[in-house]
Amino acid sequence: MQRLPKIAVLLLVAASSCCASPHGNSNATATAYRNSNYGFNVALSPREKLLRASEPSPNHGFGVDVPGARLWADASYTDSPSADEEIKSLTAGCAIRERKPTSLGSSSALAVRFSCPKSGDHEAYEEMLVVTVRRVGDRSPADYQVGMAAPDSQLISKYMSTFNSMVAGFHFEK
Repeated sequence: MQRLPKIAVLLLVAASSCCASPHGNSNATATAYRNSNYGFNVALSPREKLLRASEPSPNHGFGVDVPGARLWADASYTDSPSADEEIKSLTAGCAIRERKPTSLGSSSALAVRFSCPKSGDHEAYEEMLVVTVRRVGDRSPADYQVGMAAPDSQLISKYMSTFNSMVAGFHFEK
């Protein structure tokens, strides 16, 4: 067995650590995502390709790379005092198909499926969201969501197991 020089070993370790973590690479593959800014983490299937904006973009969440659809987990500060108010804001102008109580992490949440018509520069699409609103320390409330959007319900159905896995893998740090 041939031994690698120390510099080659260091480069291999550095390369593997950069790509095993979602922090720092926009196309990193990972089995977990951790967001210390908003205090949440999401366990992912190793087969999911995690996408995250490169610095200096804000650390809000991540997307999962799937053909024809968008899946994401995200957190952002909001003026909405509840998941109900946040859902009303997010679905304005769209037709609600389903709405039900659920949980995200350890918090009560709302799950909503809705259709939005073609408008301006975007085509018609379907979207699913699981949303909760929580306070992070002494800061304003934050909207936490796991979402999926696609141009039709067939793609929503195709990626439902990935979406459900993201919801089930979502946890708050505190």
